[in-house]
Amino acid sequence: MSNVPKVCFDRILPKDLRRFSRSPSAARGGPTRMAVLRSKKWPNGSVLRVRFLEGTSDQREQVRAIAPQWSEFANLRFLFNDAQDAEIRIAFEDKGSW
Repeated sequence: MSNVPKVCFDRILPKDLRRFSRSPSAARGGPTRMAVLRSKKWPNGSVLRVRFLEGTSDQREQVRAIAPQWSEFANLRFLFNDAQDAEIRIAFEDKGSW
């Protein structure tokens, strides 16, 4: 077992790259703004399906207990089920989680 961290990320497809441009203030040497593709965001109030790929019942219960804290800030709700196409999939491997 290695201690290599696991990272989840969303890829920016080449067709989406043209959507990014520097802000007018950045062109003048000012701060740049963060680029977010609206098509990659979940709409406010979304219900996201969460599926555990593995893990003990204790690990799963810890996640279920903490998840509502995200809802307080993100205007999202979580539905824990075994949907194959769940938006969020959680695994616990190598003494960690991802």
